[in-house]
Amino acid sequence: MTPRDPALSSASWLSRYGSALLYIAGGSLVIALSVMEFLLDDRVVVPQQALIPPIAVGVVVMLAPRLPLTAAIVAALSPPFNLLLGAPGPGGVQLLAIILLIGRAAAVLPTRRAVWALVIGAAAALAAGVLGSAALWEGLFTVSVYVAGFGVGLLVRRERSQAQRLRELAVELTEQREAAAAAAVMAERARIARDVHDSVAHQVSVMVLQIGGLRRLLPERPDAQEVLRGLEGVGREAVDEMRRVVGLMREPAPDEHPSLSRLEKILAPLRESGMPITLDVMGDAVALPPLQDTALVRVIQESLSNVVRHAGAAATAIEVAYLDGRVRVSVTDDGVFRSADVAGAVSGHGVRIMRERMTVAGGSLTAGPLGSGWRVVAEVPVRESSTPLTESTVAP
Repeated sequence: MTPRDPALSSASWLSRYGSALLYIAGGSLVIALSVMEFLLDDRVVVPQQALIPPIAVGVVVMLAPRLPLTAAIVAALSPPFNLLLGAPGPGGVQLLAIILLIGRAAAVLPTRRAVWALVIGAAAALAAGVLGSAALWEGLFTVSVYVAGFGVGLLVRRERSQAQRLRELAVELTEQREAAAAAAVMAERARIARDVHDSVAHQVSVMVLQIGGLRRLLPERPDAQEVLRGLEGVGREAVDEMRRVVGLMREPAPDEHPSLSRLEKILAPLRESGMPITLDVMGDAVALPPLQDTALVRVIQESLSNVVRHAGAAATAIEVAYLDGRVRVSVTDDGVFRSADVAGAVSGHGVRIMRERMTVAGGSLTAGPLGSGWRVVAEVPVRESSTPLTESTVAP
């Protein structure tokens, strides 16, 4: 199991509990400052029970994240209780906490609900002004401060809404840009496909027709006819394969790409021609991305072509191993290479193309002599989300 990064764990913990801890600290600070204000203010003698309202306000500050409207209403109702318990009015810290809680209610709640905190707070402030010995204008001043806090909360909510809308627009623009890029890629793929089909496929088709005509001109040479007939078949297969590749470039079809799950079908023509090939599959097969799946099959095909080219119909063993986190394919033959072949095989064109193909697929390839024969090993990593292949997912 991969160890968790302590920094990431701390960041996740802070994102989950940081807001609650902030309000707990704020409520504790309200209580502490209210007690200090009570103890240090020697101008007015206040009974100890007068500390109950500011302490209650500090407690509801701690509950504000879960109960924003309740916290604002309870805090707004506290000023009359200051008077009833013998205090001349709410302290400065208590009043500031009430303003912040009303503003927060306006910032996080719908206006129709948040306005109740403002209405109840205004009524409580006016009641405290009437009950107290101070002039009524102090109650009106308190109401105006509550209204200012409520307005700031509405501004904060509007800014949050606009920021959220901007984020949504950014996501939409990103999706549109990606869709436009994908459309441009598809258009370019279609153009390349047309060019390939119009040039290469046409030329190969002409070659096949010319070979067929040449074969019919040699009725007395059955051996030559057989060779030419084989060339015709290879040419037609090349045209068909090119058309399939062109089709994939125009509109990718994942179910039609060369796949390790159809390897037996791919090897059948070579076996029928007399080439001894064994296939050994190890481990539980998984579904690979088309790019990696096709790359591994192409490596096998190119390796078999090299065997035929350099060692004839040599016995060849193919192994497909589904290992932990990777898939490895090896092609090994027991043929005897000529010295000239061995000298240039490692850096040859075919091996270079296979290595480039595997690099594009995110894998690696090694090739070299093994005893009297030759071995090619290709390997690609497997994502953890790759699903196992079942009978229903393996094409016939």
